[in-house]
Amino acid sequence: MFHFTKGKKDGFTTLSEQHYQNLRMERQLTKSVTRYAGSILSLVDDAAVDKGGDNHTFFADLLAEDYKWLKTILTGTPGELQEVIDLFEARILIGTYPRLTAIVDGEEVPSDFAKMIKTVFDYKHFSGKSARYSAYHFCQPMGMDVCPYCNRNYTLTVYYRGGGLIRPELDHYVPKSKYPYLALSFYNLIPSCHLCNANLKHASPMNFKDFIHPYEHSLHEIFKFSAVFKNKKELKATEIGSTFGTAFFAGETDSFDVKIKFRPGVPFSMIKKAANNARVFKLQKIYNEHKDLIEEMIIGAAVYSDTYIDTLYNDFQGSLFSSREDVLRLLTHNYSSKDEMSRRPFSKLTKDIFSEFGLKYSSI
Repeated sequence: MFHFTKGKKDGFTTLSEQHYQNLRMERQLTKSVTRYAGSILSLVDDAAVDKGGDNHTFFADLLAEDYKWLKTILTGTPGELQEVIDLFEARILIGTYPRLTAIVDGEEVPSDFAKMIKTVFDYKHFSGKSARYSAYHFCQPMGMDVCPYCNRNYTLTVYYRGGGLIRPELDHYVPKSKYPYLALSFYNLIPSCHLCNANLKHASPMNFKDFIHPYEHSLHEIFKFSAVFKNKKELKATEIGSTFGTAFFAGETDSFDVKIKFRPGVPFSMIKKAANNARVFKLQKIYNEHKDLIEEMIIGAAVYSDTYIDTLYNDFQGSLFSSREDVLRLLTHNYSSKDEMSRRPFSKLTKDIFSEFGLKYSSI
């Protein structure tokens, strides 16, 4: 939902470089550098040995110029990864690299070349707890505590030295089954919840061209959630009581639907990409299952007048609250600043609905 550019402490440029160095698994000795077992450099070196055929060519390209292309694959931005895909597929078309599939007994199966790639970019080992550098080490500094796709479920990482307790699933933004050489790429690994990764996105692979990538853009700045009343009337929060009475808060009216509305002034190209994300993750349909939360938000917007909010701020300024936004956080039970909204579930829905029904925030 939001644009992620940094983890708990460091920016993604720094974290992607650390990711690359951790996969290199090198140790500086007094007069030399040695590698730990499992170093991706050693795996590339072994695969680059010419054993006949063309299977080694890709790996020889990876280790050229001090592993320059390997580093691009592991740390490259979404745009750079798309260039990797285009170049890799072009080299297959002209016969420089073998195909990733083969026909065996009339069935399409992974080729030996694909199996070699999977061995080098070994996500299965990386995703386990026994690896010297694992998915737990990757997720912990990312600080993505809520699923970036749905903003509904926590994706906390709890890790202790010697083992991991919990971590989010790592979604491959573009599928590793189709692009096995991107299985460990920093910008292709998105900490996410199980529902988004396995249930929703699994059947609808995405790509770098037609969707919003959470490390590049923010869905929050492209669209908002809106409560649209079925009687087509635009109601203010203060009119809810006279229109529906206590039945509204009790959830007995079924009086509105949640709709996605695109913000004015957003380029159509971005709207199209955001609409693709909303379709894959069924955002409008799923958020309509949270009408009880929205009913509470609308009632809250009616109760928390500007006068009430200003009174709380003036009474406790400097002792409990450092800004008016702090008061809004207390009353709405959620963050509203752009830098903090990714820390708690339903923060986008909360801000969108409260804003729609009268609460005044300093920014969208």
